[in-house]
Amino acid sequence: MISALKEHVESESCVIAAQQALRNLAFSDYNKTSIMQSGALPLLLLALEKHKLSPRVQEQGLAVLWNLASEKSNQEPILKQGGFQAVLLAMRENKSDALVQARK
Repeated sequence: MISALKEHVESESCVIAAQQALRNLAFSDYNKTSIMQSGALPLLLLALEKHKLSPRVQEQGLAVLWNLASEKSNQEPILKQGGFQAVLLAMRENKSDALVQARK
């Protein structure tokens, strides 16, 4: 998934598929740590930036961030790498999308 996200970050459909898989995997505490250690966070943030006007990418990406941030040890790295700014950008650029707004 991580390599697919890296290689196809320009493809909205590939990004959404990778985000959905990561969202599901990030329910497990073990997977939350593994996902962060794999280097997925910068790619997730890049995808959110590249597809800032896509409500589906934003909703899925914010859900992944939410799941990852539920592990206390992931919170600081997420903040330091721009996670908070990504949430604000998603909400600002997708004001009329209820699912994006619900992820705040």
